[in-house]
Order: sequence, then C-alpha cells, then structure tokens
Amino acid sequence: MITPWTHEVGPGNAPPESPRPQMVREDWLNLNGTWRFVPGPSDDRCCAPESVERPGHYLRHHESRVSEAENDGSDLFAEDATWCGVPGQGGYGVSLRSYTCPDKFLRHYGSALRLAGMDGTNVPHDTARAVRRM
Repeated sequence: MITPWTHEVGPGNAPPESPRPQMVREDWLNLNGTWRFVPGPSDDRCCAPESVERPGHYLRHHESRVSEAENDGSDLFAEDATWCGVPGQGGYGVSLRSYTCPDKFLRHYGSALRLAGMDGTNVPHDTARAVRRM
C-alpha cells in the first residue's frame, strides 16, 4: 500500500518501537519492496519469495517469525524458505503454506510477518490479499 508519506519512511527515521509499546524492536528491517517468486528450493512445485533489491535474500521462517535472510546453502534454509501456494484460506487470493510446517501459513500481524495456523488463535490476519497469481 502506498501512502502520501511512503517516500518519507525508511530505516533511518523509523521509530524503534511500533505504536504498541510492548512491541519494541531492537533492529528494524523494512520488508517493503519488490519480491519475485522463484521455484522453491525444496520443492519446485512451490515457491521462494526472493528480494528483487537484494538477490539471494529470501523470506524465511524461524521459530514462527518470518524475515529476510541470505541463502546460506543449507538444507534447513531451503526448507524454511519454501512456501506452497494454496487457495486463499480466507476465501480469496492465494495463501502461502509453509513447506516444513504444512499446518502453518505466512501471516501478517502487529507489523510483522509470522508463521501461524489459520484457526485464528495465533494470528488473525492472512497475507492472501497481498499475494496474487500472475
């Protein structure tokens, strides 16, 4: 989503905390940008979101958090960076299901990407509206 002030926000001027004080961030990595979907390294029927601005960096989950990470060539990285597109779990779009945790999906909550179930108990927001088949 682009707003009138989008061009004014970046890592150099972002506050260290979110609007909710309990969500203080020590480090801030902006995941906004362009992502291309390449064949998944663990299953080419799936995909791996790769940063266009930082080639070789992918969305990877670790302990239910999802962030950008550089491919270290390990099998674990390949598995954690592989996401399988399934019909949108919210009734629209495409949901990205984790290759290694097939009951968990890429979700957005509290200004962060997370790996969570679709039952609404972990994270109530799906990313399906942001993912479209080309």
